[in-house]
Amino acid sequence: MKIKISDSALDYVKRKTRFYSSRNRKPRLIRVAKTCQGARFAVVFGFPLAGENAVSARELELYLAPELLSEYQGFEISTEVFFFTRRLLINPVQQSYACDCDTKCANRHPSEDK
Repeated sequence: MKIKISDSALDYVKRKTRFYSSRNRKPRLIRVAKTCQGARFAVVFGFPLAGENAVSARELELYLAPELLSEYQGFEISTEVFFFTRRLLINPVQQSYACDCDTKCANRHPSEDK
């Protein structure tokens, strides 16, 4: 299975999907950023973009760019309680620690700052 989703995450996303379904918005898994601490991901609700594929995760259909699946080899989605509210935790099977930013990070060599 390319996407493994916990019971609590499935319930969380299904409730949001029902809310956004009246507006024809679908759950989309996107990469928010690539940082030296690892890539970060989010589930947003909108219209699938051209080239995004639907991937089944139990009873849920998530849209995402096919290159995300090939680069990260799948995802595990769960939830955590953060300041009294539930939020999704999205972890790739294979993490990438490459930066795509211009800020200083731990992966840069000190000679690059000159």
